[in-house]
Amino acid sequence: MADTAPVEAVVGVPGHLGKGPVYLAHLAAAADWPTLLTDPDWQSTAGDPEQPFGLFTASPDPSGQPAWDELADYCVQRRLVLVSSWGENSTLLDDAFDMAAVVREVEGLPTSDPLTTWHDHEPLEQALDFFVRFRGDNTNLDLDEDHPAWQRLVLVVGDAAWFEQAEAYLHALSTRADA
Repeated sequence: MADTAPVEAVVGVPGHLGKGPVYLAHLAAAADWPTLLTDPDWQSTAGDPEQPFGLFTASPDPSGQPAWDELADYCVQRRLVLVSSWGENSTLLDDAFDMAAVVREVEGLPTSDPLTTWHDHEPLEQALDFFVRFRGDNTNLDLDEDHPAWQRLVLVVGDAAWFEQAEAYLHALSTRADA
């Protein structure tokens, strides 16, 4: 993956409205998330305050990493509808996104109210499958002509093997005729 384009589109991944792209990124550390802000694919999905999106995170234990709180705050300022977190103590990321939305609401600031899920003890592929096939039920998602679908972003932090596993799974889904 090139340094100038950290986000890659995996096209043809099945979802609630048929097959579409899933945007996939790998960062060495959570603190590197601001590097995503200059990527054109990130800008057209999570960077667009009007574009509904979901975020899947695969990461090592997020304890004591304030960068996750910063990313959560950034995302809830936009149309984040779903956060699914996978990895050790991923419930902490669930809490970070929930807290970011609550703090903004209490302060009277615009916020999304994302559905959050965590998947500490599931295989990576199973958690990814839940995320990419999620229909948007039980969310604040209001599909309309201007925003007929929500975008799906997968962010893998740390372990390059997890990135390769996620990438292989998404590519396999995109080529399966029965997916």
